[in-house]
Amino acid sequence: MGHRKTRRSAHPVKDRWLFGFFMLHLLATILHYTDNILRLSEYPDLPTTTPASIAFFWFATTPVGVVAYVLYRRSEDPLSYYLFYVYCLVDLVVLGHFLPSRMKAMTVPMNLKIHFFIVLEAATAVSLMVYVGFLHWRQHVGRDL
Repeated sequence: MGHRKTRRSAHPVKDRWLFGFFMLHLLATILHYTDNILRLSEYPDLPTTTPASIAFFWFATTPVGVVAYVLYRRSEDPLSYYLFYVYCLVDLVVLGHFLPSRMKAMTVPMNLKIHFFIVLEAATAVSLMVYVGFLHWRQHVGRDL
């Protein structure tokens, strides 16, 4: 009486790792985008970049990652893997801050914190993508591992 069925993942550790990688990347994007908006003049952005365009990009891309995670948790839907790949690849655009043309156009040298936020976002995107790739491979090839 009163027992509710709850979905329990067959791979709770895997889910925790995916959640951890996803949350770390989400935190890295929040740190980078917030810092970019607050210190726009210190970042090697295009002259047409505005705080609104930076915020728009974050609000446009982050739901892709959220949908990917929700789909994965619900059913390990293959679409979730592809959405994660897109989410991570799009977030690697952050490396565009290091394009030579942008670096030359800077009036203020980037401080260490800016470098850290850019590299942190890229590193967490790559880490998440590699882990998702492992899960994807395991689901289709290495189930017996």
